[in-house]
Amino acid sequence: MNRNAPLHLTRDERLKAVVDIGDIDHARRSHLATCDRCRDDFERLHGRLERLGRVAATLAPKPKAAFRLPARQAKTHGFFRPVWAIGISALLVAIVIVWPHAFSTVEPQPELARQEDRQLITSIENLVIDALPAPYQGLVAWTDPPNVDVPDISDDVRDWFMPSPSDQDDDEWLS
Repeated sequence: MNRNAPLHLTRDERLKAVVDIGDIDHARRSHLATCDRCRDDFERLHGRLERLGRVAATLAPKPKAAFRLPARQAKTHGFFRPVWAIGISALLVAIVIVWPHAFSTVEPQPELARQEDRQLITSIENLVIDALPAPYQGLVAWTDPPNVDVPDISDDVRDWFMPSPSDQDDDEWLS
């Protein structure tokens, strides 16, 4: 027996022995077999834990359904592997996308369609330069109005569009 080891088993060693006698070394097992005090402590602890287990088993609720481990699925081999399935589906998607465009030719645009396209681009460029249509450019308060024919707008129409605060009561203007 090891001279540095205590003479009797510690509480932890007795617990290890209750759980699995193989967890303690051979010298401590032989001491447990020969020492009456350690064997009595071991058997008392073992009896307590056994009674505790029986009480716990009677108090524990019954399971609602039997527990079963799921059966292992056999690994798929060959053509049905997930890698193959992903690759083939990607290939099918690529074929569906590319196939209609592979054999089609672009028809030349007729001259009328080209002319309409040029007019559309020209009108877009004009809107980029000045987005306000020419008849309404005179409504803007420029110091030097541009040379644009401004339609004649009567004062009543102008007041209807842009009422001045002096024409209304203060309460009406704020609300």
